[in-house]
Amino acid sequence: MHYRVDRFLPGFPHVAVISCESDPLERGILKFTRRQSEVDVLQHLSKFTCEENHSVPGAQVWTIPSKGFVIYSCFGGSHFTNISKPDVHMWSAARQLIEGVASIHNQGVAHLDIKPANVFIHPDSSRLSIINYNISQFVKPDTKLHAFRGTADYYIAPEVTVKHAEYDPIRADLWSCGKTLEEIDWLLSTTHKNETSFLAGTYCQLDDGADDPPARPMMSEVLKRTTTFESSTLKRPRSGQSTLLDRADKQGWN
Repeated sequence: MHYRVDRFLPGFPHVAVISCESDPLERGILKFTRRQSEVDVLQHLSKFTCEENHSVPGAQVWTIPSKGFVIYSCFGGSHFTNISKPDVHMWSAARQLIEGVASIHNQGVAHLDIKPANVFIHPDSSRLSIINYNISQFVKPDTKLHAFRGTADYYIAPEVTVKHAEYDPIRADLWSCGKTLEEIDWLLSTTHKNETSFLAGTYCQLDDGADDPPARPMMSEVLKRTTTFESSTLKRPRSGQSTLLDRADKQGWN
């Protein structure tokens, strides 16, 4: 089969949306990278086929000797800021983002660049995917970093920008996730008062710890609260999350 490049993603010159010439509905994302670490993280996360895994779906990797790697994944959708009917998708997007970040952390990975541009929603299934793992890193509960990581100032935790400072990469992700949830909350209509109130309380807790990163609640705890909120207030019981939360408890991410 022959494929064509439909477009390059804005801000990502090495990432293209491609489609099959004989079947335009068969679409995917093609990315070139020189980072072995990105490939390692994607291949690690791709092992987990559970529903709460919102990393890049169906990632395949080809090595170009002495050059780098080409990564292919099924088409992930559009940035959530481009969704035509935000009221239909935004609460689901918020819940899936919380679920996805909790899952990534539970698998021992810090994303380190969570922001709206790295969150896609499929237009048909409303499935959310967290993309772009080029600066992501394997971590343990006691991992500390010193080097600056990130690409968008507004979404970078304050401690990451301090020269020579030591910081917890998971706690830095929590700040970035809070800022992204704040943007999702802005897109929700005021008719969704319960949802907007819950999200405001959540991102405030994640962002208020500017001077005290350990005060930010871990994403597995945020997921527990979200599940309780959905079942008690929105009357939408969620199944299949107990295993994820149990694993988080066992591995020390709570």
